[in-house]
Amino acid sequence: ITYNANNFTLVFTGYFRPDQTGTFTFCYAPDADNRDVLYLGSTSAFPCGQPSNAATPRGATPLAQYWFAASGNTGCVSTNLVAGFFYPIRSVFGNWGTPSSLSLVYTGPGRTTNSSDISGLGYAESC
Repeated sequence: ITYNANNFTLVFTGYFRPDQTGTFTFCYAPDADNRDVLYLGSTSAFPCGQPSNAATPRGATPLAQYWFAASGNTGCVSTNLVAGFFYPIRSVFGNWGTPSSLSLVYTGPGRTTNSSDISGLGYAESC
């Protein structure tokens, strides 16, 4: 496959499974260059059990989004999640020109700092 490294879109899909019930906060830290849109849940990320379905469900509302140097960005967003439930998650990241960057961190119950480490919480789209 050949692609232009200065003009691309990446779609990350999988499942986020909280280990504790409570409020989780997701933040772009510090931003995304050029654009990222984060979807969480089967009504917005992808139909549960259909992670290869690349189409965003019609009318889906992103949990968070960031467009470099634009107004109306979601820096951080909080949502209540239930422990042990597999939430479909999808990040659509696009870049044009240079440089490119994407940093998304989270914090939640029992965590005192933002982290990008989703060990034990993030799962591949297929088991």
